[in-house]
Amino acid sequence: MSEFHSSYDNEGTYQHVEDEAVRAEFNAIFHAEEEAQQEELSERDELAQYNFAVWVEAFEQSLDHDMLEVPSRYALYAEKTWAEKDGDHGTFREAISSVKLAEVPFAEQDSLQQTALELQRLVDSGDLAFAMQRAEKLAASNGFLDPQRSDPRLFTAGPADDFATLREMELDEAREAFEQFEAGLAEAASGEAIPYTPIPNDLEEMSSALGDIETELEFPVSPDDRPGLEL
Repeated sequence: MSEFHSSYDNEGTYQHVEDEAVRAEFNAIFHAEEEAQQEELSERDELAQYNFAVWVEAFEQSLDHDMLEVPSRYALYAEKTWAEKDGDHGTFREAISSVKLAEVPFAEQDSLQQTALELQRLVDSGDLAFAMQRAEKLAASNGFLDPQRSDPRLFTAGPADDFATLREMELDEAREAFEQFEAGLAEAASGEAIPYTPIPNDLEEMSSALGDIETELEFPVSPDDRPGLEL
């Protein structure tokens, strides 16, 4: 059993002195926990985890307490976390990328909490793509994500995501339509008769001509509306 020693310094102040065995035991526990954390992070290297969280977005001064600030707005975020290696030290650290989906006044925070729970249940049940496409629509409808963005990803950092966004699907469909059109021009140049197909004026027209993809990401902005899911 480790021994503890007590002493008084020159000014008469009481001191508690740990012996070397206690320090060694503490260091061993600390390093064991650190090694376990590094091992866990290394196993997660190149693998991402997805979560939905509600955070305080803004504070305001309380009317009842002049010096006290209280939450005034809450925001819902989609979060992606992964482990990445520090090239200088060879250790792993946890990195995060987040996308803001919605923001409401303090009194309406329950609506965001419910939406976060619904989205998280989808992820936990294996419906990752469905959950992230709903998140993408929500972010775009609230003005936090450009539905016509050139980078179609939802998260622009970290390892590749194992799901396709609505924007990625839209661009893929448009690209396929254009490739088919170019193939038609090649056939026409070879002398084979093909039906006339008008050239879409831009990417949006090209995409809308394909049919079923959801391109309108509208969300009510009335104070009575709540951000939610159409499941």
